Amino acid sequence: MRHALFLVTIAVVFFFGGCLSASAQVSIPPAAHLQKLIDEGAGFVRVTESIEVSQSIRTRSHLTIFCEPGVEIKAKPGSFLGPNAKEASNSMVQVVDVEDVQIVNCTFTMNKAEFTQPSEFRHTVRVTGSKNIRLVGVNVKDAGGDGFYLGVDDNVQPGQVRRAVENVTLDRCKALNSSRQGLTILSCKGCYIYDSEFSGSVGASPQSGVDIEAGSFTDVLQDIFVVRCKSFGHKGHAYMASLARQNETSAPVSITFADCEGGVLACWSDSDAGPKSLFHVRAFSSGSWPGSLGTKNTGTVKVQYGGKVVCQWP
Repeated sequence: MRHALFLVTIAVVFFFGGCLSASAQVSIPPAAHLQKLIDEGAGFVRVTESIEVSQSIRTRSHLTIFCEPGVEIKAKPGSFLGPNAKEASNSMVQVVDVEDVQIVNCTFTMNKAEFTQPSEFRHTVRVTGSKNIRLVGVNVKDAGGDGFYLGVDDNVQPGQVRRAVENVTLDRCKALNSSRQGLTILSCKGCYIYDSEFSGSVGASPQSGVDIEAGSFTDVLQDIFVVRCKSFGHKGHAYMASLARQNETSAPVSITFADCEGGVLACWSDSDAGPKSLFHVRAFSSGSWPGSLGTKNTGTVKVQYGGKVVCQWP
């Protein structure tokens, strides 16, 4: 692999979150330099050719990573196989406890076939404890767990705060052949999933396309929008929304599906005690949602059919 010269431009102007900012821009080819440039404080890192990585790419605050067309960042064989799958180091991209991060036009590929045991946690892009995150045109393939994971640190100890992610956008992203889910939303305030595609999840239960599912009664599922998305070819459901771990002390829930394609939307709860306010899942098919809308229902969540689906506590 050739080592091109670094290109450094001072006071490059770029757009983030509706604001114009000035930053240093650095273009890089070899994998060895990617993490170094991130750690050294480059505001805009342009990846100019395909690379292989053996360790997690760890983002920091106020960062944009942009990949040139055709660039693929692949996991080296034997990578992300640590004994504790829940460790963040076993995920390919870590967006952990940071803010104002963009990843644009990048393709990340793991080696799913190497995970001989069903894996839930070896995610491709892992976002925890962070806010103001934008993933635009990001493709993930062959995840050992989820393609995209938005939630809390799986190693949070009893008594520690499980911080929801805030203001996260996936725009024109794709997840292909994930082991668990294409996208998991565990705890989020303001998640906006637009024009994205999730396909072929198989390997570790529940093997769905999009799974919105709180991991604890303290987790938050507020202002979540899944709009004009496609989800197909999974062993499990195309779309899921679960309150199985919520109770009467949980925060109000707001989830909206709009103009999505791909099959069944399943929503349910295993508890008789729901959040204090209305739990609702609204799906506006506009004629674009093939198949019938259905539910895996334990009796506490009622579903109303006909273009609009409303799940609420009786």
